[in-house]
Amino acid sequence: MKKHILVLFLGLMLTIFSISYSNVTAMAGQTPSNQLIVSKFKIGSTEYTINGEKRTMDVVPYIENGRTMMPVRFTAYAMNVDESGIRPLNDGKGAVIQRYDKAGGLEGVRFTVGSKMVVSSNIGTEDRVAPENRNNRIFVPMRTVAQALGGAAFFNPNTQEVTIVTWKEIPEKTKKPTPQPTSLTISKHTHPDVIMESPNGGHMVDVAKYLQLWGIPQENILYYVEPATQQAALIVRGFHGAEGSTFMIMYTGEKFVWFAGPGMSPSQDVRENNFIYNGKMFAGTATAELISGVFNKQYHYSFKSGTYTLTEK
Repeated sequence: MKKHILVLFLGLMLTIFSISYSNVTAMAGQTPSNQLIVSKFKIGSTEYTINGEKRTMDVVPYIENGRTMMPVRFTAYAMNVDESGIRPLNDGKGAVIQRYDKAGGLEGVRFTVGSKMVVSSNIGTEDRVAPENRNNRIFVPMRTVAQALGGAAFFNPNTQEVTIVTWKEIPEKTKKPTPQPTSLTISKHTHPDVIMESPNGGHMVDVAKYLQLWGIPQENILYYVEPATQQAALIVRGFHGAEGSTFMIMYTGEKFVWFAGPGMSPSQDVRENNFIYNGKMFAGTATAELISGVFNKQYHYSFKSGTYTLTEK
């Protein structure tokens, strides 16, 4: 009898733990799955999925100098863009992929076969590889295109699988806060829910909560954790009139910010890589680069003894 009661008790505790854990996961700030497009491709395979629906390509993706190369059409599909959003250029030697946000605002990326220069947000930046023409099909570096159109890319080296995540509908740009903040100081005492002690020493900030302190609405922040690898990405939609970048992307395991157009941020966090803790993304001074991209301004930063200050230059 006692053994039976013990088994029932343990079963009940496991059920409570499961419910609690699922609630913690749901509350960790990830963007709801019904708002996302998640596409999965595998290097060397024609099979792929979009939100779990199995599909087939007529060609296979491959890796070139560390970049996943994908045909233009299937790259567009992964970004929730159909053929109407693809415009060939220069007699088939290039293309533009265009995507509209909820308000009808247009975002695009342009590339040319043989040129490492990629143009998005009307800014040209040099990529690691150039688009290629293979058997009359244009292949483009998938991560670059995804980031230019409001997406993030993950690579699992164990399975050779590539995951692309983006909004089903890009949020519209919102107006900058009025008055626009020029300085912000927070500390572990004033904002204990934003600043935490890093496992490796020092302090880091909850990126999503920190952005909201600057007036970035939650709906303009996409946060996704890839279940298979526990890699995470956070994408920020820019403001009207702040054209430093229309999208900014941070990944766990990196110390910098990616901008749609300008490319990688010029400086890296002096502390440590962005990381996940309790399901949330934490970063250090790399957030200064993120705020600079959001407002298209430069900021001085100071992050000492658990107090973080950004001041417009």
